[in-house]
Amino acid sequence: MAGVAPRGRACFLLTRGQLAGSEMHGMLGAAELRRIERSVAASEPFERVGGNSAGVVHELKRTTGGTP
Repeated sequence: MAGVAPRGRACFLLTRGQLAGSEMHGMLGAAELRRIERSVAASEPFERVGGNSAGVVHELKRTTGGTP
């Protein structure tokens, strides 16, 4: 993942509602989704830009040039 072109924005959002809905519908369980969130949090291209007890937001860092 090279980043986001100028003026573009990409975020990873994970909420308690998404966790509950995913488990309820038999998709990914809370443990798997939390593992994905930890992976995004540890990933260099992402930075945490918000979060509270209801969820967390990580933004893909913007690039300063190159091809989108």
